[in-house]
Amino acid sequence: MKFEMFFEITKNLFSRPMTVQFPQQSIPIADGYRGEQIFDIDECTSCGLCFRICPNRAIEMISAPDEYKNKYSEVYPRIDLGKCCICGKCQDICPKGGITLTKNFFLATFDPNSVIRDPFPERQSELVNEET
Repeated sequence: MKFEMFFEITKNLFSRPMTVQFPQQSIPIADGYRGEQIFDIDECTSCGLCFRICPNRAIEMISAPDEYKNKYSEVYPRIDLGKCCICGKCQDICPKGGITLTKNFFLATFDPNSVIRDPFPERQSELVNEET
């Protein structure tokens, strides 16, 4: 019994560590990992299914700015990743594939506005500038 324990301790003492020095090193992300959402405004049909299926109410339908109204529909989803549980239901229900989950898991921040994904670029910059 004691000899087996001594052998196990010696083996672990000289083996490589099982962890990596994150963030300098990282392990490859597996296929199918659910991370941050990417929204494609050109694929969105403004159906609101993503808004209705979201269990955490992390998706809010907002109206398009005036400069976009002639090109795009009326309302689009704004995703709050701070509320999102990354279940993937929004991606699954989207009929045109307007929302896709990526492998990005670097979402930690002190600024709550930086995790809100607005479908319109100038509004996204306004959200970031409000906090500063």
